[in-house]
Amino acid sequence: MSWEDYREGRDRLDTIFKRIEKRDGRKPLSVKLGDNHNAGYAMDVSSYRASALMQSLLVGQRDLWDPKYVISRKGRTQGTIWYADRGGRPESVHRLAGTVLDDMQVKFDRAFAPDLRVVKVMNPKLAKEVDHLLRVIGNGLAAMRAELNGKA
Repeated sequence: MSWEDYREGRDRLDTIFKRIEKRDGRKPLSVKLGDNHNAGYAMDVSSYRASALMQSLLVGQRDLWDPKYVISRKGRTQGTIWYADRGGRPESVHRLAGTVLDDMQVKFDRAFAPDLRVVKVMNPKLAKEVDHLLRVIGNGLAAMRAELNGKA
């Protein structure tokens, strides 16, 4: 991730926003770029390059490299849907919060829970503690998701 990649990504987003403005006669506040393939098409680069540019935009956003757009995503890896928003928008905030929960859930499901189950197999005396931790953290993630979705 480099400053050059960040600038290229930002310039390509500028072009997309200008193209939409010219087509629709209004300045768009947000653009749904879609998955890496569709983002690549919109940015006129390969899907691999689009993914790299989006990652560079995220790094630049987090390091405050003169951010012009709020980059957010829904989903992970192959299923990622990218968004670019001008300025702070409620949708961006909710997408970013959802991304945190998605990432935490994946980490819990793919790493933390399986690792604890190994501990439980290797040391059955810890089964009760392991089950307690899995329940508490699983319930905590579910409660956060419900709160985020306004269902708490």
